[in-house]
Amino acid sequence: MTPAKTLLNAMLLTGFLVFLVARVRYVTHRQAGNEAKEFPAAAVSFIAAQRPPAPILNHYNWGGYLIWRLYPEYQVYIDGRADLYGDAFMDDFATTYYLRGDSWRRPFEKWGIRTVVLPPDAPLVTALQALPDWETVYCDNQAVVLTKGAR
Repeated sequence: MTPAKTLLNAMLLTGFLVFLVARVRYVTHRQAGNEAKEFPAAAVSFIAAQRPPAPILNHYNWGGYLIWRLYPEYQVYIDGRADLYGDAFMDDFATTYYLRGDSWRRPFEKWGIRTVVLPPDAPLVTALQALPDWETVYCDNQAVVLTKGAR
């Protein structure tokens, strides 16, 4: 290999490494802000600190995040792998989340759900807040944490 090719390869490798370091710093610097913007970071920190009772029923879009932050202490009810759960389970979750019919309480009975982590505008949140045995233990503009039997 000629000295010119060696120098060119070294310059390309150096340029790539500079770009890689800059990109990693950029992503890690913005991680906390992006995490708080997209996921219920404060609610999950509350759960990790206050340890409400399991099992948890969570929002579908937050399952992977909750696994990342809370596993193995808490297992999620559902996450983004809809194909693994099957249509019947997904239908049951939608029935519960949107309070469709009389069977919306089925997961609570079947799985013994004691804590719920959902967006504040979720129909299920409104229904549970109206029940005497459910208490809102955490609330912000992104998530509500309710527990059963806390009163």
